[in-house]
Amino acid sequence: MVNFDALLGDGEDADYSNLVQVFESLDRKTSHTELRNAQRESLEALSGAQLGDNVLKVSTGAGKTTVGLLFLYRYMRKNNEPVVYLCPTNQLVEQVLAEAEALGVEAVHYKRGEAQPGYKGSSAQAVIVCTYDKLFNAKSTFNRPDVMLRPGAIVLDDAHSGLEIIRRSFCLRLDGDAFRAMVNVLDGECSSYKRSTWKKIKEEDPSAQMEVPYWIWKNNAAGLFTALSEFSEDDRAKFVWPYLSENLHLCRCVMSGAGLEITPYYPLVDASQAYTSAACRLFMSATLADDSSLIRELSCDEKAAMNPVIPPSDKGLGERMVLAPSLVNAALNREEIMQICGQLSANYNVVVLSPSKLLARDWERVGAKVFTDDEVVGGIEALRDPLDPLSFAVFVQRYDGVDLADDAARILVIDGMPYGEGITDKYDSALIDQVGGARRKIIYRIEQGLGRAVRSHVDYACVLLCGEDLANFVAKKDVVESMNFDTQNQIRLGLELSDLLSRERHLTPTLNLVGTMKQCLDRDSSWKRFYKRRVKDVDSPERLINCDAAKFAAEERSSFKCAQSNAFPKAAQKLSDAIGKYIHDEKEIGLYLQRKASYVNNYDSAKAAEIQQGAFNRNSEVCKPLSVVPRSSNVAIVEGELASEWLKRFENPNGAIIEIVRLGSALKFTNSSAIVEQALKELAVLLGALGSRPENEVGEGPDDLWLWPNASLVIEAKTGNANSLHKSDAEQMLASLQWFGNVYPGRAVATPIFVAKTGKVDNLSYFPDEARVIDLVSISALLEALKDMYQSLIDQGPVFWTSELLARQLDSRNLSTGKFLGAFTKKLFE
Repeated sequence: MVNFDALLGDGEDADYSNLVQVFESLDRKTSHTELRNAQRESLEALSGAQLGDNVLKVSTGAGKTTVGLLFLYRYMRKNNEPVVYLCPTNQLVEQVLAEAEALGVEAVHYKRGEAQPGYKGSSAQAVIVCTYDKLFNAKSTFNRPDVMLRPGAIVLDDAHSGLEIIRRSFCLRLDGDAFRAMVNVLDGECSSYKRSTWKKIKEEDPSAQMEVPYWIWKNNAAGLFTALSEFSEDDRAKFVWPYLSENLHLCRCVMSGAGLEITPYYPLVDASQAYTSAACRLFMSATLADDSSLIRELSCDEKAAMNPVIPPSDKGLGERMVLAPSLVNAALNREEIMQICGQLSANYNVVVLSPSKLLARDWERVGAKVFTDDEVVGGIEALRDPLDPLSFAVFVQRYDGVDLADDAARILVIDGMPYGEGITDKYDSALIDQVGGARRKIIYRIEQGLGRAVRSHVDYACVLLCGEDLANFVAKKDVVESMNFDTQNQIRLGLELSDLLSRERHLTPTLNLVGTMKQCLDRDSSWKRFYKRRVKDVDSPERLINCDAAKFAAEERSSFKCAQSNAFPKAAQKLSDAIGKYIHDEKEIGLYLQRKASYVNNYDSAKAAEIQQGAFNRNSEVCKPLSVVPRSSNVAIVEGELASEWLKRFENPNGAIIEIVRLGSALKFTNSSAIVEQALKELAVLLGALGSRPENEVGEGPDDLWLWPNASLVIEAKTGNANSLHKSDAEQMLASLQWFGNVYPGRAVATPIFVAKTGKVDNLSYFPDEARVIDLVSISALLEALKDMYQSLIDQGPVFWTSELLARQLDSRNLSTGKFLGAFTKKLFE
């Protein structure tokens, strides 16, 4: 056989300046007789692309794989340099290889464990296709001396999904002996910093967790390096440690009793020469709203992210009926949704996305089959096969990389908040005021999860948002507004439908929900007309790029690069300037001031402590500074104002009722003290009070503190006491009251409150005469009163949600400062 292409030479059959002409020149199979409009427009826009970074935004199912392959093929043939197509999973690698074959583009799979990508890949005769983790690991074969693969162009498919994988590739996870060695190094300072939490971590209590403050991390750098080096060749460390060893001072460490995770502030992608040296990079993803993460974490060019290629004829997302059962009726809880899905799986394929293996196993009781890790590919293939009996599947931690078009999945369930399973993910998700990257990750996972069952603009599915926490989260205005325009419309429509169903009284909640779902599933003509008018026919506004977010992300990355080169004053100044220019939310300012303080700590620890105090004053969930200045005693609170502001946060006001239900679950005395204390803090605002956790936030004072305009409650949670309150509890309360008097000298004497199973006190224990208890009966009555009040307000409408009217409502239901103690607390007794 003779290679006639080689004899002809490059360029005779195709105009490489025009990607559409490149497509036309290929010896394609019949499945690719012509380009779709969105593909043609994307190729035309990319034909004139210069060297450097480009971003392509196109909806799922619009054919971006073809565009990516042609982009690489053109570069490979024109420049005679190897090119790489990155995919999140091996399943997607196989899809890309199949697409390449149909196009007539030669491609090779660079598999895990293989040293070389094959002669054709290395010699620029075939596109190299591999997963992200093949490139991004410290032992990557791309960098082996006998390989030294330096692609001229890289396509990052599903770039936002790839980012999740890249984050994991730079995360060092340790347990067992390695974890214990780290505990020994950090013991002294961490014990002083958070004595109770650290004691639990040393006892290997998996519920205990904390972030090691950056100053403690730096103070113990030498010991940490030595301890980690001893385990550097362990299987979990050897692919990460070479990246982190020179950057430990730019890492977070989050610990729990189950182990620890060390992650750099931002992924160290610049450590991969194969990635940074590529002349062309194309970032491709579905039309998610926030692209700043591409800049911040993947070092994508700011101008490319702010000027993405978006084909005008992209038809957008397919049809999704999104419903939040918890917003319809409290009876439609997780257990009921499981039963409903079990019954519907007899006629429709049902897919559940679960955040953990433990929660996933619950679905087995109703007939579902759980798939984890490498089993997922087999589960997807079975669902796609119309002859396979599988119709009810649960996938764990697969909010992306699962493509279930058409009948493969007609019902999709997102089972609770899509938190990650890592220690850092769990720690960040436990922070009530999630801001910055933690919040963005959750929104991203929800948006990605919604797309698993609708893979083209003609596809359809019914999506159930299962659980009070998830329903409450998506009911918030700022969350919805952070999503893609089409997704916003679908979510808003779903919240509206949930509200309408909640008012329906002719049928049971279950029959109402199932009946509405079947209108989508059985293609009811009235539903299709309604959906078309409310979602499909709504003109999308010209895509507005959040320029401030993109510019701030670029400054974040630039600041981090300065820190990597030990230019810490420059890093701190860059970040400080960017915070002042682009960040306006107080809690986010606090988060980024902590990052600035971590840079400053490398050359001026006293100045860093001052900055950390400012960070803490704005956001009490950052690390507690060495010397904490308590909140000012001059607390300005207007009666009813905080409650009014809280209610107005919800896109769907029924989210407020779901939030009360969630708080009720958190206030169960079987929960850990940390969960109960946090729930008490969150409960305060519903009563119009300012809530805080002084002991957790400033290292002294009571478990909780509620401040009204003219009253204060000092609260100690003793939910673990079985039969009585003890002498030690009385002493603790007296110390907390003394702390309150010192910190808030301008306020009236606070009322001491215990949250406990009983108000019975031990003999010879001396409690303040005015001390009272909130027991389980009181909590139940309080939650019911709050639900009744807020439901009444929701029924009346937003015009009645003013501070003055909220104050009246609170007073009329004995929830005001003057009546609360008599209605919902009890005297102690012997």
